[in-house]
Amino acid sequence: MTGADLAARIFLLLSGPFVGDYVATLATAWPRAPRPILGRSACARCGAPIAPARAIPLLSWAQQARRPRCSAQ
Repeated sequence: MTGADLAARIFLLLSGPFVGDYVATLATAWPRAPRPILGRSACARCGAPIAPARAIPLLSWAQQARRPRCSAQ
């Protein structure tokens, strides 16, 4: 395996969660809003805006360990 192959595999491994989260967000928001790409992310239960640190897939998952996502739970 060359260095370029290894770099490509590492890039795909690290970018996978971000791409998957983005696609899941689009699939969830598409029926509700005509433009799910624009605007701030909001909680589906209470409508409160999601903080930028909570918008990073793996970081938010690690921070959220056993805590409710919003006050509506």
